[in-house]
Amino acid sequence: MDSAASEAPRRNKKQRAVLSCIPCHFQKIKCNHVRPCSACCVRGRQAKCEYTVTLEDRWFIEQAHLLRRLQQRRNFLEQRIVTLLSASNKKIPVYLTSQQSDLPKQRGKQARSRNTHRKSPRTSLCREAVQPKQESDDTKFCIEQSPQSYVQSNSSLPARSTHTERSIQSLVEVFSVDVNGKRTVPLWLEQAVQMRSSSPLLCAAIEATSFVLMGKMLCDPKSTHSGLVRYTCALRLAGAAICDAERRLRDDVFVAITLFGMVEMYEGGSKDALVKHQQGGLDLLCLRTPSNHCKGVGHSIYADLRLSWILSAISHGRTFLANDDWKTVPWTEASPRSNLHSLLDIAADIPGLWRQMGCASPGSESSSPCASLDEFEYTAEDQAMQIVHRLQEWRESQPLDALPEPTEALFTVMDDFPVFEMHDSASEARRPRDLVYPNVDVCATTISYWAFYLAVPTGASLTWRYQYACNICRSMRFCVQNFPFALACLVRFALKLVCDVFSAGSIEGQFPQKLSQYFYQKYRFSILD
Repeated sequence: MDSAASEAPRRNKKQRAVLSCIPCHFQKIKCNHVRPCSACCVRGRQAKCEYTVTLEDRWFIEQAHLLRRLQQRRNFLEQRIVTLLSASNKKIPVYLTSQQSDLPKQRGKQARSRNTHRKSPRTSLCREAVQPKQESDDTKFCIEQSPQSYVQSNSSLPARSTHTERSIQSLVEVFSVDVNGKRTVPLWLEQAVQMRSSSPLLCAAIEATSFVLMGKMLCDPKSTHSGLVRYTCALRLAGAAICDAERRLRDDVFVAITLFGMVEMYEGGSKDALVKHQQGGLDLLCLRTPSNHCKGVGHSIYADLRLSWILSAISHGRTFLANDDWKTVPWTEASPRSNLHSLLDIAADIPGLWRQMGCASPGSESSSPCASLDEFEYTAEDQAMQIVHRLQEWRESQPLDALPEPTEALFTVMDDFPVFEMHDSASEARRPRDLVYPNVDVCATTISYWAFYLAVPTGASLTWRYQYACNICRSMRFCVQNFPFALACLVRFALKLVCDVFSAGSIEGQFPQKLSQYFYQKYRFSILD
């Protein structure tokens, strides 16, 4: 009876929250609650220093971290104002003097409360588990916020040393382009990074894409595994958001679904998963209607990634992007209408042509709400000839300074990259020189023109189809070695069309398979199904 009474208080005793990292907690070693902690650094296990922090806690942690930095910024600005007013012999406002006098007291309270902050692990020590300890010096805070620490002057990516921020930085660098000698971040990605602090779904999606991409670039399976863990959490959050009729139309959900397609492409785990994500993204794009893509991140992600949307629509036979409402989305100065968009206006009519001729691409489903069959005025052959004629007129209308012709490489590079060979007039195999482009925009626009020309089922000359297919193969070295991830969607689409032009047993037809093997050995994801 006495033993039962003595055990009762033990059952009701409140357990303390686990604040140490997982290795230090199990080995009962003192942990300083940073990532990686000093104990794990001494023992050489920095990669295993993980904390039991949920995704919801991470969102609250980032909010608390943002508030603390804003308070530091406010204190720094107030000190600067007081200094300038004192130097000019002007009267200092009362509210500034009162706050400056209370500042040492507040710091003293913070110093005395260091031993009692364990009672609120959600807002204090959990932050230290995710972010490294920041110095309280306002001068350092101002230096960290200087324009040199950003990828671009209007970007919001501070140069911090955490592994998560480094992976996000790699994601930004992959999709950045050179404009007049300056590295420019795509507007949609910049806005998405800014929004992640207010959306747990978008935060998990960006981190998952960043870690998977970083793991593929550095051949680091640990980073890839970390990205897949975050990807699983993001899928759960996305599933709950899509089930809600109002939340599914939000911008953060649409950006997250777009990033999911990139994760599936880079991971290369299942062909069906990539197809379903692409179809789901097109369905969600159709449900959002053009009115949700006229401003903000909705407009930027549609304008900057319009080539990917058109390629997915052609691959899955979706015709809704051919409507005038989608072609007349207003363009802003931040996302101007380039030569590529006028080409995409023509390419948007190709899925309808495929459907009318009964040669829809594999994997497309006619039961989709976005794949309605429209009435056509002309026959399929006439429409094919009309699309080919529009493509030729578009190419002839482009000036050389806006879309220069690709140049041949000065010499043939002998390395492990697959060799493209073709038949000449004497029926002998020869190796043509690779094609080189001035920048990524010219490369993407030129290859897209050739690919759209091959995507028309009929109406194009066989000689021109063979020539364009060879030009695409000659451009693969420039694409794969310079922009393997940014142009992965275009490379996949173009190589599929090249395989249809060349016969499997020909010399030209062996190149796509060799390139797919090379791509998988180097980057660990496939570009051919």
